[in-house]
Amino acid sequence: MNDSGTYLFKGGCDECGSSDANAHYSDGNTHCFSCGITKRDQPRTEVSPMEKEFNPCPIEYGKPIRGITRTTLEKFSYGYNSNTHLTYYFDKSGSIVAEKRRTKDKGFSWTGHAKKATLFGQNLWKPNKKISITITEGELDAMSISQLQANKYPVVSVPNGANAAKKDVKRQLEWLLGFKEVVLCFDNDKVGREAAEAVAGLFPPKFVRIAKLPLKDACDMVKNNRGFELSNALRDAQHFTPDGILTGSDIINRLEKEEDAISHPFPDFMPKTNKMLGGIRLGDLLVFTAGTGSGKTTLLKQLQYHYFKNSEFNQALIHLEEPLKTTARDLVGISMNVRVHLTDNVDKECYIETAKELFEATDEEGQSRFCLYDSFGSMDSADLYNKIRFMVKGLDCKVIWLDHLSILVSSLGQEGDERRAIDCIMHELKSLAVELDCFIGLVVHLNNNTQTPFEEGGTITINNLRGSGGIKQLSDAIVAVSRNQQAETEEERNTVKLSILKNRWSGITGVSDYVFYDGFTGKFKELEEAMNETSGF
Repeated sequence: MNDSGTYLFKGGCDECGSSDANAHYSDGNTHCFSCGITKRDQPRTEVSPMEKEFNPCPIEYGKPIRGITRTTLEKFSYGYNSNTHLTYYFDKSGSIVAEKRRTKDKGFSWTGHAKKATLFGQNLWKPNKKISITITEGELDAMSISQLQANKYPVVSVPNGANAAKKDVKRQLEWLLGFKEVVLCFDNDKVGREAAEAVAGLFPPKFVRIAKLPLKDACDMVKNNRGFELSNALRDAQHFTPDGILTGSDIINRLEKEEDAISHPFPDFMPKTNKMLGGIRLGDLLVFTAGTGSGKTTLLKQLQYHYFKNSEFNQALIHLEEPLKTTARDLVGISMNVRVHLTDNVDKECYIETAKELFEATDEEGQSRFCLYDSFGSMDSADLYNKIRFMVKGLDCKVIWLDHLSILVSSLGQEGDERRAIDCIMHELKSLAVELDCFIGLVVHLNNNTQTPFEEGGTITINNLRGSGGIKQLSDAIVAVSRNQQAETEEERNTVKLSILKNRWSGITGVSDYVFYDGFTGKFKELEEAMNETSGF
């Protein structure tokens, strides 16, 4: 099996002598479905059809195929060419980017750019939260079900069969989350059942139903005039719920296999915070709070850069209060040790090269280390959860930064509504952190219930969090950032106090670190180190 490359074509196998069972993938790996031997990083001795110039072949629509009418075949662009089945695959914009052939002996080959292809039939439907979508294991199955439903309801198929189903669905996860639910109708065999469970695990709980068929697949059901039973199987499909109730020895086994939560330390300029909180951990929801202009967003960006350099995590950055280019520019500036927008003599070539080092960096699977969400202003909370799920499941981001909570509920008018909305959002974010095993760093604003303004060094308490009690109840830790922006000296104005208001990890709270903001580099450093240097504008 291949874990990373895209399936290209099948050819001969030197090990068992099969003429057409050896699958070739884009990363050079091969896997023979006859003898089961996988060879990794093999040089290809023949040119893949995908590597040739792509010119779509014409499709001929003749007699029905396995009971599928011409009307359905034309709708899905599936027909004949040179005595083989031929179908087009489309990209997200609806343009033809690849074609797939199927021979009489079920041999498959691709031409074009399969990496750009979406699910079979995806170009025909638009996400709709009021209706379900069915996913099948093959094109003929998808068309059989669609025809059974008068071609009115969304049905798609994975392009590369059960073995690559999870990977193919993962790439289109955000699109699929736009529907009410997903019904999986994979083949009634061991491989199909295992693939269905693997795909179901990508989605939220209760979002997926799995249909069980008496025959091998949907196409066989229609061919054997058992369409009524197929309709019932789709209607009666049960929600997928992974095993989760443990008793007795199962609990002991779970405890024996339990691994200690791994803490990933904060930067060196936060030594006491590291001792008190230990760093960040997957599954945690960590809240950062501060008065306006106190440096919480700057701190977040320095943490983002820190974990880029000192961990293997992919990170998703959702800064709702600033344009994407500002987020990207500031991260480049942190890497270059200069506030780019305040410096006239920044080397443009160096600036672009640094940007490439950050934003073209990928993990071993080819996924970007940084994923930035391009949206300035408020967004729908349900859309946010789908975005986070896609970033974690689809883009392998394990660290999520969300700045900030208040803007998510900015469209609500009444205070009571805002409190309930924040309670709901906090519950969902914490649930996502646990379910997806990811870290979420969340910025929360403060209320004004203090005699000394926070911007003038007023003391921040946990009761100053703006919104509702859900913030302090559902977060794993709360870090407060404060400074006196109106102090007489530059040293005092740029000295930032970090305080731990809540700490579920160790229980230790109180002032953790004093750090200094360097006005030239735009970065924080330890206060003692800063006092020994000439800093500031």
